[in-house]
Amino acid sequence: MQAGRININPTANLKLPELQTREPKPFNDQEVSRILCELTRPVRNYFAIAFYTGLRTSELIALTWDDFDKPRKLIYVERAKVRGRIKPPKSKAGKRTVELSKEAIEALQDQLKLTQNVPTIFVNPRTGKAWNDGKALRITHWYPALEKLGIPKREPYQARHTYASRKLTIEKVSVLWLAKQMGHVDSSQIHKNYARWIEH
Repeated sequence: MQAGRININPTANLKLPELQTREPKPFNDQEVSRILCELTRPVRNYFAIAFYTGLRTSELIALTWDDFDKPRKLIYVERAKVRGRIKPPKSKAGKRTVELSKEAIEALQDQLKLTQNVPTIFVNPRTGKAWNDGKALRITHWYPALEKLGIPKREPYQARHTYASRKLTIEKVSVLWLAKQMGHVDSSQIHKNYARWIEH
């Protein structure tokens, strides 16, 4: 067989999947308010906690009421749930204590009225059982809400970026404090991901 050039590109008609990135594209305060108003409880409470704590989906769906320290206004992140299985957090730093804002406490107090008789804070309203992953939340609730509101489609992970950018620009928190709240080993990820929101 003789080696040589071919006249056509064999990959020309291949349709590659759209590249999904987690580049920070945070929502502004108006968008957050509109999204939460569009969603109904208990899903609204779930996304309120996502926006106001920066927890990852795997951490949110693994939360139990024992993790909520109401008197001290804290949430203890002790575990994650990935593909239906409980496991330790993503890293050693992922096991952490998260300080709760007034908005987060209000959402948890409302959620308490709905699921106080079950161990898991957030459950699927259709089944009454704990979420196995975030797929149904995205497809059934999150994306339809964004589409209805005319807000550009972004994955729910952007709620975590919204939390971080808001803490830096509006509340002017320290980078080191934010790194601990978000479960990072050090502040390098904060500088890498949120440099444009950090005051120099």
